[in-house]
Amino acid sequence: MMGLLNKFMHWMEKHGSHRDIYRMENGKPVLYLRRYYVVKFGDNFQILIHKFFRGDVGPLHDHPNSSFGWILRGGYWETLCQGLRSGIPHNTYWVWREPGLFKVGHRPAGNFDHSDYRAYHKVSLNDSDIDTGHVVTLFITGKRTSHSWGFATDRGYAHFAEHSKNEGVMHMQVAHTDYKGWFFPVNPAMIGKH
Repeated sequence: MMGLLNKFMHWMEKHGSHRDIYRMENGKPVLYLRRYYVVKFGDNFQILIHKFFRGDVGPLHDHPNSSFGWILRGGYWETLCQGLRSGIPHNTYWVWREPGLFKVGHRPAGNFDHSDYRAYHKVSLNDSDIDTGHVVTLFITGKRTSHSWGFATDRGYAHFAEHSKNEGVMHMQVAHTDYKGWFFPVNPAMIGKH
């Protein structure tokens, strides 16, 4: 099964249906996530494959869409919280996620004021999985329920674009809107790049 998945992801890389997402570490850009677009109907329905090279850093974040994730390979720690106080997560806890039907988790989307604590989370990889691309998930998004996504910081909510601009990585990655087509959408700039 994993051999077939690897071949499928390789084909999508050659086809230009993937997006590399970066972040800064110690002043240097590092590949954080490779996103493979299987189906993309605007921002309201997407079937994606995520290959993690790094875990999330910084504060917990939310998503603008309801989403459903299933780990296909590897595993990770997910940090969640039991509530928000003045927009700041409190009582955080960790859950180990691994492949299999019984570890599937639903992530509700944040609302317009980002007050739904159940939407905030953070993924952490084991040290042995950093840079390997070993952790792979299937990620399905539903109807968009918020205009943005971002981070619950100790100063309040920080929009993703603002946070990424401050990190200095926005110019390094192509926009999700640059992908054309519904099935295996393509960005010509990404054809053959991996």
